[in-house]
Amino acid sequence: MIESRQAIAVCSALCLLLAGWSLSLRHKAEASNKAVGLMLESSVIESLASTSGLSYEETLEYLAERGLTGVAMTEETVQTLVENNSLFLLPEEGGNRIILQRLSSSARLRSAYERRFGEPLQELRPNIFRSDRDVPTLYDTPIGLNPARAAQVKSARLVLIARHENVPGANENYIEDTLAQSSELGADAYLIGGNQALGSRVLIETTAETLEELGMDYVSPEFVVLGGDSYLRSELAQSTIRLHSIQQLESERLSSRALLDRMKKAFRERNVRWLLLRPTTQASSNAVEEMGRTLASIRTEIRSVGGEVKEPRPFQDPAVPQWLIVAISLLAAPAIAWTVSEVLAVRGGRTIAWIGVLAFAGATVIPELRAYYVLLAAIAYPVCGYLLFARKSDLHPIVAFLGMCLASLVGGLVVASTLVGVDFMVRADAFRGVKLAMFAPIAIVGWMMIIRSGGVRKLAPNPVTWGAALLTVAALAIGVLVFVRSGNDNPGAVSAVEIQLRSMIDQLFSVRPRSKEVFLGYPALLIGLSLIRSRVAGNGLGEAAIVIGMIAQTSLINTLCHLHTPIALGLARLALGILLGGIIGWLLWLLGRRLFAPSEASN
Repeated sequence: MIESRQAIAVCSALCLLLAGWSLSLRHKAEASNKAVGLMLESSVIESLASTSGLSYEETLEYLAERGLTGVAMTEETVQTLVENNSLFLLPEEGGNRIILQRLSSSARLRSAYERRFGEPLQELRPNIFRSDRDVPTLYDTPIGLNPARAAQVKSARLVLIARHENVPGANENYIEDTLAQSSELGADAYLIGGNQALGSRVLIETTAETLEELGMDYVSPEFVVLGGDSYLRSELAQSTIRLHSIQQLESERLSSRALLDRMKKAFRERNVRWLLLRPTTQASSNAVEEMGRTLASIRTEIRSVGGEVKEPRPFQDPAVPQWLIVAISLLAAPAIAWTVSEVLAVRGGRTIAWIGVLAFAGATVIPELRAYYVLLAAIAYPVCGYLLFARKSDLHPIVAFLGMCLASLVGGLVVASTLVGVDFMVRADAFRGVKLAMFAPIAIVGWMMIIRSGGVRKLAPNPVTWGAALLTVAALAIGVLVFVRSGNDNPGAVSAVEIQLRSMIDQLFSVRPRSKEVFLGYPALLIGLSLIRSRVAGNGLGEAAIVIGMIAQTSLINTLCHLHTPIALGLARLALGILLGGIIGWLLWLLGRRLFAPSEASN
């Protein structure tokens, strides 16, 4: 039969080969871009210079020698001119009188006013103007980047990143002129200021088109939700560079080691290429030297994991051929179709499953449908591994364990090798259905075990043992914890003990597998497989342990669904997790099998 295990094995082997080809293109794109930029806010540099008795230029030069790569400069406002005594606002009846103290600000003020309100300032006499706008609106009117500071940044051969936020009444001309002015001052990239990008939401297309025309990169911060960010990432994926930032309170709270680890992991594990820093303390005899030490330490840390601190650049698209993606999908179809037919187990279901899955695989030429097909693959492959290996009683537990891991690995590689592109690398797009792929295989395997045992009606009259009750409660608690902590961005709270354990594993192996795989999923799976092959397989503990062990199988796939994580790191993490988890599980089985299977141990 076409759905035989041999056909699945052959197609899966070919699928692995083609997936390896696709992922090699992705790895090449990732490996060729190791430049990381260290960024500070211009206001922070001004503060450091002021407290240390140095000029802005001297501070830039000192910090650049220690790793500073870019300066993020927020646009000034009319209020800035008021605060530095460049102008005065005098509220009067019928309007507000604007008196310029510094003539150098005249052109900036005139240009900004006309850009914001679409009309020129009313000039009463030289350097004295009148405006009928209210004072708060005038105060908040942006006047662009500080030209003198911008020139100093460029003179220091640093990257200038312009920060502009959305303002009420911003129209297409305002957006275009604002970005063009920053570009003329030397801005190389744009970073959202405030909570919204220029033009968000109605005119965000104008912002994207203008940035593209000006050749400016877009810097996208991770772990924050900003208006317009997702659109700009999607439209400007080819010129997007991801940024990781740390707030002042966090920077002061973290230890030096924790700060270095955080920055290193952002680069190494999430393809971040800009790091926005803050001073680690407000109390220092020389704030500039303290900041310099922090920059130099991070530069050393980045170099230790293969990076180089210099001007970063966007990722190049891996350019995986379309036919290769469809071929991988078609080769994955036999395993998916066979699994679907086994799960459905209805008359005529096999034919329907095969026709449907093959048609679905061919339709992956359409990107929108591809996302749903790989979700089906992520759900089907762990179940396929259970069907092929866990239910064969003649297989050694370790062989069955490795077989299930291999099946899940193939499923994960199908996802990772078909969803390939720079848009996934910068998180402009992502794997959809993380929660479903995490829990559906566990639920399916659990339900199939119940059906295989005779169904709910047969099991219901049986008395509930304390062991089964406690195991059920534990499984539910584990499921809730895994649900809360699953996902790509914002896992649940991690205990201090686990943080220390993670740090220790990082130091020992240089790559850290997932805790729920090493200390829960893999050991439970191996113990469960050993139990159902022992002489006490009928007590139900083995089946329950396998269901818990399925957490590791879905987590394995989930690791490869983090498409912004370098593929080499993901594979190394999986290999170490399987090795450590398997060793822990086998040792626990050897130590505890007298408890689980006393009759076997006595022979």
